[in-house]
Amino acid sequence: MENNITQVVALGTSIGRSQAFGLITYKCSAEQARAFEQVWESGSYKLLGLTWEKYCLDYAGLTHQRVEGIIRNRQEFGDIYLQLSDIVAVSPETYRHIQPKVHDDCLEIAGEMVPILPENAARIRDAVHRLRADLRKTQEDVDLLTSPELASLQTRFDAWLYDLRRLAPRHEDTGLRGLVHYSIQHLQEIAQAFPE
Repeated sequence: MENNITQVVALGTSIGRSQAFGLITYKCSAEQARAFEQVWESGSYKLLGLTWEKYCLDYAGLTHQRVEGIIRNRQEFGDIYLQLSDIVAVSPETYRHIQPKVHDDCLEIAGEMVPILPENAARIRDAVHRLRADLRKTQEDVDLLTSPELASLQTRFDAWLYDLRRLAPRHEDTGLRGLVHYSIQHLQEIAQAFPE
């Protein structure tokens, strides 16, 4: 009986912690995730006669998918991911790109290690937004290069370049050199037609 009471008290403490941390800022997500994880792993929510899904909705105020996502993110990335998420919304995919710049609870911004703290929120948000823009641009470039029409054009262009390289050592005449200059001139004209 005493063991059951201890479990109920521990569950009540975890519920209170997770609800309290949900109301305050900085490091609350890490603490809240620890509380969720403890209840989930121990199965103590069953003491209330609830399913995990119902416990999450009634006591955490979140869907079980969201709570499990918080737990997974903490397990994969550690508390620093959640601390960063308190400052700026960061998806796991974006964090995977940022992660190499995170060391000792700091984010590298322009070569400087900036502590992931609320007082640095403006700099951190700006850096993350710039990174997202760079990632979007890179993805757009990849999407363009992988379109069937451009992929076909690139294949033909690569074959043409291969032929030029193959012929260059054997043809030192001005004809091949003229073809190269002609091609460069037209490629530059095409490049200038693109907006900056």
